[in-house]
Amino acid sequence: MLRFFAQPKRENLLTAAALSIGLTLLIGVGGTLMGFSFEGPNDAALQAQAQLPEWFMEALREDRIAIARQSAFRSAFWIAAAGGVLLLFLLHKLTKVGTGLLVAALFTMDGWLLNSSYFPKRETYIRAREVPSPPPPQPHEEVILADTGWYRVLPLHTNTFTDARPSVYFENVGGYHPAKLKRYQQFIEAHLSRLTPEALRMLAVRYIIAQPGASLPPGYDSLRQTSDGVVIFRAKDSLPIAWLVEKVRVFQRNDQTLDSIGAYPVHKVALITEKDAKRLPFPPTEAPLDSMERVICLKRSPYEIEYKVFARRPRLLVMSEVYYPPDWIAEVNGTTTPIIPANYILRAVVVPAGESLVRVRSESSIHEVGRRLSSIGSILAWILVGGGLLWEIWQRRRSTLA
Repeated sequence: MLRFFAQPKRENLLTAAALSIGLTLLIGVGGTLMGFSFEGPNDAALQAQAQLPEWFMEALREDRIAIARQSAFRSAFWIAAAGGVLLLFLLHKLTKVGTGLLVAALFTMDGWLLNSSYFPKRETYIRAREVPSPPPPQPHEEVILADTGWYRVLPLHTNTFTDARPSVYFENVGGYHPAKLKRYQQFIEAHLSRLTPEALRMLAVRYIIAQPGASLPPGYDSLRQTSDGVVIFRAKDSLPIAWLVEKVRVFQRNDQTLDSIGAYPVHKVALITEKDAKRLPFPPTEAPLDSMERVICLKRSPYEIEYKVFARRPRLLVMSEVYYPPDWIAEVNGTTTPIIPANYILRAVVVPAGESLVRVRSESSIHEVGRRLSSIGSILAWILVGGGLLWEIWQRRRSTLA
């Protein structure tokens, strides 16, 4: 706008308006003539997964074409309206202030109408009292919730690795996430989907929820069948949130540790690679555990976990938390120590003999960088706004003095 007011030319305005409207209509209305297919890259996969008929996919394509045409005509209208306002200014029918206000009003109207097509009207909103959050627990969930200890569940009665509902009330080893870790996905395919007993133990899966008639998983007892038509299996014994191991088995490659899960008792033996073993500040001792050696969880939140560890000799502490190198830091008695992967997907740190305080916390470098960039962007935006206002005031004073 400032450049237009500084050098207002009718030819430039008409040329810009004509080109903008022409290109908008050419792409939006004539897209099919230009060879645009209006087919998404994932349409074939969607059709195969949902078993959609061909007529449905064709109707979806026609809807996309109609939306493109509507958007083109709407955009062309607002471009023409804004061009008309600027033309009135060139014809000395409007002042600079009036022109700016009208253009701002057109932008506001365009944005409001566009947003209203995506967001429902106020009277169609569903109030919080109409949609309880969280949803009321189902009968099988009420049975499991009676257990107030720490555990995880494996929901086989639903889409185990895509349904997010079980995660409302439980720590779920399945569930949906748009960015699932590659290690965990490989662990699912190799062991979790096959119900490998040691894999379930190391993830502390105390309850398995299944459909009636499902076979009893190894290491589990049938708890009961609930009124909502599912059966609940309970583990005969499950591991705590963290534990000390007696032995460490070292492999050359990561895939060897993954393949060896199930061949060793996870509560006694930890599987690591040579590369990760070299990162340990000192080697753990291999010896039977003493009855006095134990791990107590003092604090557990999504961003910080604290353990008190009692060990007779240097030990490897294995935590039933998924290993994720970025953003997680471990401290043993206040000293930073490396976190290594154990049993392919779990976290582990080495602790010295005696009593130790282990603190594992999240310190996101990406979040910190984003916060700083956001702050810099805000400061630059205010500088630009302030500089623009000062420039406008200086220009007005200069023209007044002239």
